[in-house]
Amino acid sequence: MKYLFKMPYMMVLLLLVLYTGESVGQLKKVSPEHKKLVKEYSDLYKKIDAIQKEAMSDPELIEAGEKLRNKMTDLMIKKDPSVKKLLEDRENIETQVEANPTMDQESLKKLHAEYQELTKKLVEHQHSVMEQPDIKAEAERIDEKVRQRMNQINPETPKLIERMKVLQEKLEAVKQ
Repeated sequence: MKYLFKMPYMMVLLLLVLYTGESVGQLKKVSPEHKKLVKEYSDLYKKIDAIQKEAMSDPELIEAGEKLRNKMTDLMIKKDPSVKKLLEDRENIETQVEANPTMDQESLKKLHAEYQELTKKLVEHQHSVMEQPDIKAEAERIDEKVRQRMNQINPETPKLIERMKVLQEKLEAVKQ
């Protein structure tokens, strides 16, 4: 299932750095208007993310998402058996981190980098499977149900999403 927004929340916090090319210590040089755009974007993201999470907690959508995820996993493994090892390695990292909440920063950093690399490889396989018409259609049906559920939760959702797109464009313009 795809998400309405591709930018993870933690990335929102780094927008000032990304869009200005400045280091964290130099953020004070960013214009107040730019900071205002980033703040509004961040606030909207939080609001829409909360609506989306609530919508996706619907048991019907959870079941549909799990079925699609399982189907995609099976297809990825069938297409390339090495995917099974990638999934196992990623799960092993999750288990290690959960089992040791007081893990030192260096070990955690190393595991995080490894996890990101495994995820990157898995995403490539997922994209390949998502190109199949039946998988793509199923994902789009689920995505549409999520949007409908989001609109039920908050009828202002389409306006919020549209505003977020406008802010993304403005932030992109500032970046260039």
